[in-house]
Formats: sequence, structure tokens, C-alpha cells
Amino acid sequence: MGCEARKEVGWGARKQKDEEGAPVNNGLAAISRICGARALGTLALAAALFALPAGGARALDPAFVTFGGGIWDMNGDESAGTASIEYQHDKRLFWEFKPMGGLMGTFDGGFYVYAGVAIDIFLGRRFVLTPSFAPGLYSDGGGKDLGHTVEFRSSVKLAYRFDSRARLGLELYHMSNAGLDDVNPGANALMLTYSVPLGNGTP
Repeated sequence: MGCEARKEVGWGARKQKDEEGAPVNNGLAAISRICGARALGTLALAAALFALPAGGARALDPAFVTFGGGIWDMNGDESAGTASIEYQHDKRLFWEFKPMGGLMGTFDGGFYVYAGVAIDIFLGRRFVLTPSFAPGLYSDGGGKDLGHTVEFRSSVKLAYRFDSRARLGLELYHMSNAGLDDVNPGANALMLTYSVPLGNGTP
């Protein structure tokens, strides 16, 4: 069933519940999250299949510490500022995947720690597309309840690569518990990031 068909079904389900006077679980919002996550995955897969990596740049880029700031739950009703710090190793676990992990906090008290894998896809010498995936542990503090302590983070980041190999980028990520709990609203965030290289070498 495609996204449009899912939306029609979700709308019908919501309307029926409204007429019965029962509490409404917003089916449209859930379906939008599913379709958004599918689009994010499709973008990352397409880039991995069709991008032409810059081999020299890929081989020489070091580990990074990335600082980020932006908007948490950007298209929801509990938006807040957010800041993060993330480490990406330069060693590959398998194929081109590198270990990564980080910490994220929201200005309304939420906190998330995660670890997973990322892959750098070089779009020529100057631009790098970095999809990543990580499970983690989340505490909502006084912010948005995501339904479970265990949350999964899927992200895609597009960054400009300077001669120093530092990177300035935009990152979009989605967090959800993947159905571990009946309550699974999910949340999206948009971040401005700056990656500091740890090491020296020719760009």
C-alpha cells in the first residue's frame, strides 16, 4: 500500500473514531512519519548507489567531533531548541561503515545517548552525504514523551568539506521506538552542524 493510500485509510480511521466519541489516535501523523522515514531511507540508498566517491578524500579523512544545534520536534506540537555532540571514528567496521555515537539534549529537559554506524558518501571533493543509524536511550525530562526508553535514530547529513577537512552541514534526523510501545509519536529534528577533524593530513 502506497503512502497516499495509507493516508486515506488513516483519515477514515480517525473520522470513525471521532464520530464514536472515542479518544483519537492521530493516524495521519503516524502515517506521515512512516512515509517520511521511507523517503529518508530511499534518499540514502540512492546516494549510496549512484554517488561517485572521491577515493583520496575518503581514504584520508580522520575521525571527527561534531557539534550541532537546531530545532527538536520541528513539525510537532512540542518543539524546543536542541544541542548535540557526536563522535565519528575514522576506522571502518565493515565495508564503508564507521562507528559513531553521541549525546543530545533539548532545552525542555530531554536527553538522549546513542551509538551506531555512519557512512560517508563523497559527492566530489567538497560535499559529503552521511546517512547514519543508531539505537539509544532517551529520557524526556519535561519534554516530549516518545513512549519508550529505547529509541532509534535515523539521520542524513549533507556537509561542505573545507580544505582543513572540517565540515559545515545540515542534518535531518528522525527518532522513534519502532513500535516497542503502543505510544510511538516519534520526533524529527533539523540541525546545523560543524565537524572538527581529529588529526592531520592532506585534504
